[in-house]
Amino acid sequence: MQIVREITSKKAIYMFPDFEPIDIDASRMVVGRLKALDIRNTTHEVVSADAPALWVGGGVLTFDLAWAISNQLAYDDALALRFAEQANSTEQYIQEFLDDTAKLSGYDSIISACSYSGAVNTYQDESVAFLQWRAEVWAYVNSELAKVKAGTRPMPTSPSVIISELPVYSYVKV
Repeated sequence: MQIVREITSKKAIYMFPDFEPIDIDASRMVVGRLKALDIRNTTHEVVSADAPALWVGGGVLTFDLAWAISNQLAYDDALALRFAEQANSTEQYIQEFLDDTAKLSGYDSIISACSYSGAVNTYQDESVAFLQWRAEVWAYVNSELAKVKAGTRPMPTSPSVIISELPVYSYVKV
């Protein structure tokens, strides 16, 4: 990755893939169709590095052979937003997984499957099994997302990773 940074402050301004040609001269910077007149070779330079774990624009990160946070509050806000977006996506995926599993047993959704648990009926035992399983799944998911937020577990690379860790639904009709 190529980083355009201010020479004096070392703040990273732009990041580009290694294959993007960057031209900075005394009058401007040109990268593909991007032209920046306020970036010149007297005020900015191009260096190579790995991308930061979380890119935050607006001078939140600096780069001087390694990434450093220059505005902790803005970085924390961006991190919280990223976590919320990823957690929401994971929760939606888990909900779809619960619904799809209930549909395999002929219910419209997990809510429908659980709704038969409160009264004596033909479906009550199966409904109680779905209800218990749903509670175990959400307890596990919430526990793991809390670990992610605390920094003791990385966010799963895809929702299917956490699906593979979930308690398995099982019910045998008698």
